Amino acid sequence: MSAEQLLTHVNKLPTVPKVVHELMTSFQEEDVETARIAGLIETDPVISAKVLRMANSAYFHRSRSIGSIGDAVMHLGFERVRNLVVGCGLVGSMQTPPGMDKPTFWRHAVYTAVASRELAKLGSASGPSEEVEPEMAFAAGIIYPVGELLMRWAQPMELFQLDGAEPYCTPARAEAERKQLGFDFASTSALLAEHWHFPEELAAGLKAAGDPDNAEPFSALGAIVAVGSVLAAASVIRMEPPVNGYTLNRVGIRIDQVWSLPPINELSNGLENMLLES
Repeated sequence: MSAEQLLTHVNKLPTVPKVVHELMTSFQEEDVETARIAGLIETDPVISAKVLRMANSAYFHRSRSIGSIGDAVMHLGFERVRNLVVGCGLVGSMQTPPGMDKPTFWRHAVYTAVASRELAKLGSASGPSEEVEPEMAFAAGIIYPVGELLMRWAQPMELFQLDGAEPYCTPARAEAERKQLGFDFASTSALLAEHWHFPEELAAGLKAAGDPDNAEPFSALGAIVAVGSVLAAASVIRMEPPVNGYTLNRVGIRIDQVWSLPPINELSNGLENMLLES
């Protein structure tokens, strides 16, 4: 089976909520009206309620209560609210295959998103390398592992066999999948992003993230998400993160800057638990 053939199993994954799809297309818009975006989010009452709970949580350290989606967009910023909606929509709609630990899977996704955003901030502050917008990095990070879900629905036995040698949240997982299957979860996530008509930059970054140093052309977004996933894995399974200094150098980040970051689980501040709330 090829990566493209996996899409014949896409019906195993629920449709991405309409509000998520429409907000993802807004990455290409320069001027976005708060009222229009708030109105769009409010069309999905489940996601709206969850976004408001998170907007009022300790994660954002708000000194005043946020009572509406319009307030959330105004005080937190459109990019942050958009990513909360994307996170809520994906976690709420994606079913994890039998045998997969749902909290661990999404914790790794959220940690990857948070770590990628912090790395993008470091990159943009470090000089003239290709700049990655931090909130784009967050969105890419939370979508990055979703291809693993589709692969498991389509080829459960092959993926189960891989788990014993290389758990899905370890840095070497993508390489192990390429050797055994000919493709990896990163390229599958990219196919899904294209299938959902997400921004081209995001899909290209996801595809490159499985092997960023050999991707042609080089994708700074892919490199940042790849390193973010390594840091996330270190937090989720408590391993020593094998961060690639060469990859970091290509996006203008020094290794000492990475080690100076607070622990990823502290930066997430329980965000994954809030996303998993029903």
